[in-house]
Parts: sequence; C-alpha cells; structure tokens
Amino acid sequence: MTTCPYCAEDISPDVQTCPYCKSEIFNDADDDYEPPQKRGMSGGMIALIVIVGLLGCGAVVSVPIALMLPAVQQAREAARRTQCKNNLKQIGLALHTYHEMHQSFPPAYYVDDNGKPLYSWRVGILPYLDEQALYDQFDKTKAWDAPENAFILESMPLVFQCPTHEGSVQTNTAYAGIFGQNCAFSRSGRN
Repeated sequence: MTTCPYCAEDISPDVQTCPYCKSEIFNDADDDYEPPQKRGMSGGMIALIVIVGLLGCGAVVSVPIALMLPAVQQAREAARRTQCKNNLKQIGLALHTYHEMHQSFPPAYYVDDNGKPLYSWRVGILPYLDEQALYDQFDKTKAWDAPENAFILESMPLVFQCPTHEGSVQTNTAYAGIFGQNCAFSRSGRN
C-alpha cells in the first residue's frame, strides 16, 4: 500500500489514478516526475477571505447599531425632558409651600436696607427643597456672588439644572422667575 500524495488515502501501488480524489499518480522512478502542488488555497487567498469576512461582520454589526442610534438618542432626550419636568414640579411645590408659610410667593430678589440686590428667590425656597442646611450656611447679609457665599455656587442643588442644557455651567440655572405687576413674583423684598 502507498499513500496518495493529494488526499493522503491508502491506495494500491499499481494504480495510476487515485480512486478517492481522481488525481493522476506518478511513479517516483520517472525521470521527469515533479511532485504535484497541493490543491488548496494560497496564503494570500486565505488572508483575503479573512479580511472580507471581518469587513462583512463589521457591516453586519454596525448597520443595526447605526439604525438604533437615533432611538437611543430619542430615549435619552425623553429622559432629560422628564427630569426637567420633575425639576419644575419640585420648584413649583417649593414655591407653593413657601406661599402657604408666608402668604405670598417669594420676591424675585431680596435687597438690603439700601436697596442693593442680595440674592434671588432660588435661595429663598431652599428650605422648601429640603436644603435647609445650605440655606442656613448662606450669609443673607451679603450678595449671592460675595466671597462668603461662593460655596453655594458649588453646592447649587441639581433641581435648578435642566438636563437638556448640556454643558451648562453648574453655577447658572435654567429656570427663571418672571416678576412685575400681576405676576407671581414681586419685584423685590427685604431680607
């Protein structure tokens, strides 16, 4: 028994064609015998198939992700809107609680004895937003931007931040109060 050089099956030594792979078998004694090239793919062909396969997998994976991206962004924006609505609801409840306690809404801003603005309604409703400790630390005889009150800018409650205003500085608020005649907020009030 000999082995076929093409398919590695055992074959009879006197056959000239392999019964398994149908390849022509040459006798090693022939002078012009050249060993046959193995049938199969070259390294370059295999590399090409691997690259095409990877690109195909990338396309198969990236297309659904690209299709889902707008839906994910819409869901995030909906969550931001909901958080913004919840912030406004908390502020509204705090304003109404302030009104129950003081028989009026807070003034748009508080002033000192000389009429100089000190701080806004936002500081006035801090106790009604469960921020009594922050309110107690605030020096109400100084302006909101005085060095003695700089910490409150760093500790501003998140309820004053609208999440749809991405990248906004934490010291700014997204919510404003309108004041004037026939408005909920009076122009100013004494400290």
